[in-house]
Amino acid sequence: MPERHYLFDWGDTLMVDAPGQPGPMCDWPEVRLVENAAECLARLAVRATCHLATNAQDSDRESIHRALQRGGIDAYLQEVFCFKDVGHMKPEPAYFGFIVDKLGCSPADVVMVGDSLASDVLGAMRCGLQAVWYNPAGAMVPDGVTAITSLLELGEC
Repeated sequence: MPERHYLFDWGDTLMVDAPGQPGPMCDWPEVRLVENAAECLARLAVRATCHLATNAQDSDRESIHRALQRGGIDAYLQEVFCFKDVGHMKPEPAYFGFIVDKLGCSPADVVMVGDSLASDVLGAMRCGLQAVWYNPAGAMVPDGVTAITSLLELGEC
């Protein structure tokens, strides 16, 4: 059975994005995890490989790792895919293609989890990836989209 890879969006999926905070998240006075993010990653890391996939433009891979360390979740994430390294942004097909090539797997073996229906979920699905919309507000879910309101539900998808 092929290895399953989970790609997590960063801001407001794993860590709380604080609009108005300047510069990289690792330099912010406070960093916070999204509710249940650490528990979700700990559970998934036992049976899958977890990675980060972000459009963040203020942070490079090193500064993202520092923010993840501050949040206590860096050990759960194997690869960090950021705009500065990939050279493209979600939902561009080249963004997801770069990641699939780097992971050396089939798009069907990758699950993108994120809070943006357009960029994270629909973009990934158009590229043949599986996708789960992290939708804590419980907004209406379009047909064909898998959604969760808590990260703890991810293991049930």
